Amino acid sequence: MEHLIQSEKDFAAYSVANSTKEAFQKYIDSSSIMFDNGKPVKAIDFWNKREKGPGVLNWRPQYAEIAASGDFGYTTGPWTFQPTAADSVVARGQYITV
Repeated sequence: MEHLIQSEKDFAAYSVANSTKEAFQKYIDSSSIMFDNGKPVKAIDFWNKREKGPGVLNWRPQYAEIAASGDFGYTTGPWTFQPTAADSVVARGQYITV
């Protein structure tokens, strides 16, 4: 379980240090899907098409669970978004990574 939590923390830290786009490109699996306006899309294609922006997406795992088989797990917790590192938080919510 610690590996799952540390991977999520590393992913989030990379996002803040580099960019959201670069973090997703580095950490998502090539077969991952995500939802864009409620529709499933191939995550790598989505992030490869996006422009790199100055926004800061920050999150941290608050809860994690992994199957006894070790082949399925998830983390969930709070996230925040700032238009730039110097700006105040303009959006927040809860995330889930499977």
